[in-house]
Amino acid sequence: MHAITGIYHFNQSSVPGSHGYSLMKALHDFPEADVVFWQKQNIFLGGAIPMNFHYDTDGQVMIVADSNIDNKEELCGRLQVEPDKWGKTIDIELILLAYQKWEEETPKYLEGAFSFVVWDDRRQLMFGARDYSGSKLLYYYLDFERFAFCTRMVALLKLPYVEKKLNKDWFQTYMNDSIIENGEDESITPYELIKQVPPGYAFSINEDGMELFSYRSRRSNSRTRQETNSLHEYI
Repeated sequence: MHAITGIYHFNQSSVPGSHGYSLMKALHDFPEADVVFWQKQNIFLGGAIPMNFHYDTDGQVMIVADSNIDNKEELCGRLQVEPDKWGKTIDIELILLAYQKWEEETPKYLEGAFSFVVWDDRRQLMFGARDYSGSKLLYYYLDFERFAFCTRMVALLKLPYVEKKLNKDWFQTYMNDSIIENGEDESITPYELIKQVPPGYAFSINEDGMELFSYRSRRSNSRTRQETNSLHEYI
């Protein structure tokens, strides 16, 4: 499994280099030469290998992705990729092209396994999604000041502001070999302060906060930072 990670600061303050370094260092399976990252003031994005990281020619849209897209030929046709480039266009390039065309509707057009996050500098928006089957993982942390994500939970636990408090609800469910029923919280993890994007869900983030929604039904569950009155309250 490839790994992607990143941080967004709502208040426009710079992401400390030590925080980005902690995330990347936690991806210890990969040689240092295979780790790539990009940072611009309040945004940090990183990938474990170069194929997990891409940007458009203007540098206005950055993307990190862990993906295995099944409908590449269909996408190439829809996105008007030149036929002689179909075999050379990798997954992350297709997802970026799809985002530039469909923006938040992008996940509806993707088939296969994927977790990806885009930073759109033009719109000052971060957008991400997880495949419908949940084959790829995408964990996140959210508080008043920041949002951090990674496909590996252990990396988020390395951040100094993420308390390692165990989630009793998760243990009660999974230690009893239970399954999550419809209507129950699919975002819970073993740690109270870390959530996961549920399968078939996407999120968008700007300075006002985070919106989490089912991209097939567009069922939104949004909350601004101002409405969140505790570090233990989440979307």
